[in-house]
Amino acid sequence: SVDRRQRGMRRALVSQPVVRWVVDKATQSDAKGALDPAVIALVKAGSVSARTETGLLAYAVEKDNLLLLEAMLTHASDLPESDMVRALRHVLVTCSQSAMHAYITAHAASEPQVQVMDYDTVRRHLLDLVLVLPRDHWLLVARLREMSLKEAERMLRYCHSLLKMYGVAPS
Repeated sequence: SVDRRQRGMRRALVSQPVVRWVVDKATQSDAKGALDPAVIALVKAGSVSARTETGLLAYAVEKDNLLLLEAMLTHASDLPESDMVRALRHVLVTCSQSAMHAYITAHAASEPQVQVMDYDTVRRHLLDLVLVLPRDHWLLVARLREMSLKEAERMLRYCHSLLKMYGVAPS
């Protein structure tokens, strides 16, 4: 993934009407993911604003497209807290193994010299991306209170594993 400081350097100049048209066409039900690579390229180029294209993260979650979700988490710095929690819920609970397999395959194809990831590594990577997003603490806390018991339990397990990893929590 690209270092957050480098994001600004990779911006591309694409007009908002073109971005909006591509995103609208991609998220229509008859597109069936055909334009997803174009949307991912626009997101990675810094041409997509999460606040302008409000349904794009929801589309990534609905279609279980982890490549688009990762691009949004990495390159769309203006994600609202509700979308952060939506991404968190998806990664913790509803993400399918086939989506993780597609993600792993795409990364293995694009970077053959890098060791192939497993499902836990993918989940941890996506959760890490959610945790480093800029956010308003109080809005995020309000959204987190809407989580189900199962979602909250998985989130606590993830936080506990982070604490153990850094030697703060007992094993």
